[in-house]
Amino acid sequence: MFRSTLYRELLLTWRDRTGVALLVVVPALAMAIGGFALRAVFEGTGPRVLVAVVDEDGQGLARMLLSAFEKAPVIDVVRGDAEHAGARLTRLTIPRGFSATYDRGDRPRLTLETDPGHEQEASVVRTVLAEFSARVAASQVASRLAAAQIIARTGDLDPVELRRDLVQAVQDPEMAGIDVEERTVTSPNQRIRSFDMQVPGLAIMFLLFGMLGGVGRRILEDESTGRLQRILLAPGRPMSMLGGLLSARALVGVVQMTILIVFGHVAFGLPLGSSPVALILVIVVVVFAAVSFGHLIGALATSEEQLTAMGVALILSMAALGGCWWPLFLEPPWMQRLADITITRWSMEALTAVLLRGEGVREVMWALCVLGSFGIAALACGFGAYHRRWQSR
Repeated sequence: MFRSTLYRELLLTWRDRTGVALLVVVPALAMAIGGFALRAVFEGTGPRVLVAVVDEDGQGLARMLLSAFEKAPVIDVVRGDAEHAGARLTRLTIPRGFSATYDRGDRPRLTLETDPGHEQEASVVRTVLAEFSARVAASQVASRLAAAQIIARTGDLDPVELRRDLVQAVQDPEMAGIDVEERTVTSPNQRIRSFDMQVPGLAIMFLLFGMLGGVGRRILEDESTGRLQRILLAPGRPMSMLGGLLSARALVGVVQMTILIVFGHVAFGLPLGSSPVALILVIVVVVFAAVSFGHLIGALATSEEQLTAMGVALILSMAALGGCWWPLFLEPPWMQRLADITITRWSMEALTAVLLRGEGVREVMWALCVLGSFGIAALACGFGAYHRRWQSR
């Protein structure tokens, strides 16, 4: 019994050559995507972050700050109030009188505007600002020390008082450095946390997994159990059965996404945006694209092993490429361009725009059109594949 079972299982596995190949291809593909995406981070070259700098001052300290950003190895500076490739930029505004405030010995202030959907890029800018502020503080303390030493030599300042003033200058953050007034493009008080990016990303990924099993695997189960043959022999059109299945899974997907987003709001404080209509529309279109994806993979696979291997490979690849696991700016430019053909990239773009930036239907229309086009194309290809398969029975 042991030998016969072992031989039978190995023989059945070997006959499914595609499934066997995908057992190696799937992990190899995941390794390659993860390695290439984070290669720059681990090798120290780092991703490039675009920053729009509006210099209204143009004087000494402002020029030093601008130079610090231009010399930063991971930052590309765009002069003026700009948007790059249709995406919002982290914007730094240096107000008029910034350098003069510093020259008077006061604490200068500048404004940092961030995009809630690109919080990781903003953190890089904050790091550069913190380093520059520390240098400014050190310069101010050194200047005070030099001035105090000159005064002390004339006998006009007590050494004990000098020491006390210097310690206060070093320890009191209000006496040195620069102030940064930070606000987002949606609300001056809104700060984006890790949950605000993880909840939409993971919700999209598990939605795709749900559609892979709920649509693709259901058809294969009907074929293996003989239920599909009975449906094909019964009066009526088989495609109507498939349409009913897809509609049911779409309703389940809408409920799933709604529950996950509401859970993220209640448990983790995920913002829900300012347009309920836009949020509902985005959820419906994202689910439509996910249902079409599961439908297409189910039509292409001829066994559950192929369905699982092929579907998991594509879902994990799209999740990694499209920004569900890490921000897109960490990826090299060629991977960012490749992400444009994935469902996840446009799903994340639409969800973060509505949830985090508070945008409406008009602002996310392009992402919705891309997702809708993919869904229509996948549905058409899937119906064609099923029709050819069932006609041969």
